[in-house]
Amino acid sequence: MSTYQTERNGDALFKPESECPDEGMSFFTHIQTHTWWSRSLLALFASALSMGSGIVTAAEYRCELTVLFDQRAGSSTPVRTVVDFAGLVGKEAGLIDPYTLVVTRQTGAAWRSYSVRFSEDLLYGNRGWVAWRVDDPHQASRWFLEFKMRAADGRLSQPRFRPPVGVGDQLAYNGPKWRPIAAPGYHTHPIPADWNNDGLVDIISRSHGANRFGMPMAGIFFWRNIGTNERPRFAPPLRLSAEGVGEQQYLGRLRKFKPRQDFISEDYIDCDLFDWFGTGRLDLITISRTGGIKVYRNTGAVDAVGLPVLKLAQRPEYPSCLAPGRYPRIRVVDWDGSGRPSLVLGTLWKGELDGRRQLLRQIVLMRGIGGKKGKWEFESAPLGRADGEQTFPLDWQKYSNFEGERPWYFDVHDIDQDGIPELLCSRRTDAVPAIEVWRNTGTLNAPVMKFDGVLPWFTHDSGVFFRMVDNQAYRGCLIGGMSIRYFEQVDSDYFQLGAFRERGKLLGLGNVLKLEGYVRPVPFDADGNGTMDLLCGDEPGKLTLVRNIGSNHRSEFAAPDAVQDHHGIPVILSDTNLFPRSRGKTYIGQVKPFLCDWDTDGEYDIIVSGGTFDDIYWLERYDPRTNRIAKRHLLRVKGGTQRPFVIRKGPAVVDWDEDGRPELLAVSRFDEDAVCVFRQSGGDDRTLLEPGEPLRYVDGEAITIHDFLPYGNITLWPCDWTESGSVDLIVASNHFIWLVENAGTNRHPVFKKPVKFKAPDGTPIETSHHENHAAAYDWDSDGRLDLMIGGESATIYLFHRDWVSGITHTVLFK
Repeated sequence: MSTYQTERNGDALFKPESECPDEGMSFFTHIQTHTWWSRSLLALFASALSMGSGIVTAAEYRCELTVLFDQRAGSSTPVRTVVDFAGLVGKEAGLIDPYTLVVTRQTGAAWRSYSVRFSEDLLYGNRGWVAWRVDDPHQASRWFLEFKMRAADGRLSQPRFRPPVGVGDQLAYNGPKWRPIAAPGYHTHPIPADWNNDGLVDIISRSHGANRFGMPMAGIFFWRNIGTNERPRFAPPLRLSAEGVGEQQYLGRLRKFKPRQDFISEDYIDCDLFDWFGTGRLDLITISRTGGIKVYRNTGAVDAVGLPVLKLAQRPEYPSCLAPGRYPRIRVVDWDGSGRPSLVLGTLWKGELDGRRQLLRQIVLMRGIGGKKGKWEFESAPLGRADGEQTFPLDWQKYSNFEGERPWYFDVHDIDQDGIPELLCSRRTDAVPAIEVWRNTGTLNAPVMKFDGVLPWFTHDSGVFFRMVDNQAYRGCLIGGMSIRYFEQVDSDYFQLGAFRERGKLLGLGNVLKLEGYVRPVPFDADGNGTMDLLCGDEPGKLTLVRNIGSNHRSEFAAPDAVQDHHGIPVILSDTNLFPRSRGKTYIGQVKPFLCDWDTDGEYDIIVSGGTFDDIYWLERYDPRTNRIAKRHLLRVKGGTQRPFVIRKGPAVVDWDEDGRPELLAVSRFDEDAVCVFRQSGGDDRTLLEPGEPLRYVDGEAITIHDFLPYGNITLWPCDWTESGSVDLIVASNHFIWLVENAGTNRHPVFKKPVKFKAPDGTPIETSHHENHAAAYDWDSDGRLDLMIGGESATIYLFHRDWVSGITHTVLFK
């Protein structure tokens, strides 16, 4: 019996998600009681439950609340309140288990339980916000908050149903508890290791764009193995923190402060593990452009969360032969079998070489040559090439030694077990993605790398970060992306097609609904059953249908299903398969779909643009029942205009002049990047458009992308947000979401200046750095449009109409 889910046979230990029972979940369901005490907070009982080989004991608490609702609240409204649980249970009681939080409501003799969402802070401490969505808020009721304490070893209970609330919470899958795991943001780079010293192989990975409100943008995350090494299963990810942190990366800005105990977060941080101090414990080594190289010592102590206590111990000098690039890569290995750490470092950075401005692409060996017990001495030099220069200058401004993106996508591993490490590079800028093997034909002291071949079993899945591994749980390769895939090595001849067998994706608990980066969500009812389904575009260039197989009151989403053409082949619009109309070949599409009836035949059509190509396509006759399209057409502008649209701009469709022929809203290359209306030309040719007419403000100025800085990568969504009877515009830019209100009519639209959507405290809503994609949809069925935003993290954030209208409620603890 094997360990991992596989698409090729039915003997997998990783069962298909639909077959994974929610065993143990019933133990955590709310315990209904009708006996209440007059004291505000009482410890009710202690309960024991089996978790693997140990016993977790947790006390349950209940406290009564008073909720004072704002009279402006609609029939559905979110309640969010900050709770200091230490003040409720006492500082010595330990940490609460936020996955046990539940709110109950007594209205007369009736009782109701509300599942909650909570801030990430409550995974690490006892202070944070708790939120739930209430129907019929103005009906007099008694309110209670219940929770348990977490286990002594930091283990958390299994996440319950995670409802859509609308305070910036991320839409959750719900349903089957085991889902593919991935970094909360993007650039998953899995490192399998027994991080918490319990004998089970966990996962450590950096994450960029882990955009959660109030938390740093980047981070290093830990997935605890709550299964076995033969059948690994993972708890939800936790951020790593350390003593001595002096900077953190937030959306669009770096914050520096006096060193303290805090989360590790630096701009495009990378990391690795190595027993740096010879203690038998794995230490954490990081690299970033802003922070340089840092070594965090594993002290051997364990905190209340169950994680090793880390302390910044060393800052090795950054090699002068390596550019200070924003996208660094680090691999720490025992290069020569001496037990000393050596660092293989890579980066991409803009510089001038051979008289022209270009990207410098470098891989450097920072070789351990002496020292002991952590006081190591290093000597650094670029890796030589057998097919070129065997030695390169020690000045980073004077060379490049590896082409493409190899300096970011590599691993170091003795794949042939001859005692000499090989360099393995992931190549994606080619018609055939591959992992290359480079053999050292020089010496350990002066390595010279020679291309030896490619691993033919590799298949592309958006991510190109990988880790070769041989430990108690895995033997082969883990590939990161918007999931983590395992390829098991089953033959020592790694160049043979069958040498590695794909075993499926690593699975874990409590995952939010996650696509494959840069998600553009289009909410609609795909099957007419009244529930919200999603048509989504993603970074690799795929379109997917995410069906809601639950209900409006209890949403549950199926795994994304790729939209196909009429032959049953998945539709992919990426720079590779659209070349030469695209910029190059990197397997990126960043597609931005909009659902409409373009040809007014009563059937769905999809209008779609991309982030690596500037064309806009009409995908004719999309049928959600079969999840297929009939044809693909390129939209053209009359007059033979070449490339009339602007790259990385999401289009929309609206019938503003109410003539029954929808118009395209897009950014024009020939009107100073203005947002324009492109009307369909007369006749049967629906692919031919009239030249664009800029939309204008009340003062006559054209609406351009420069009104939505920084960068001006925008996506459009027309809707009557202000309920005036005229169609407004919601514009999503790199950082913010804007309302552009129609002060005119549909036939004669003129617009007020853009206004940012804000949280009730006045803070602009900011969920992404590279791209945001907003949509308006009544996802709680209260008759009002709400806001949802997709972005670089590949998740979807929800904002209730009351929340973005500044309507909040007061919660008091009796």
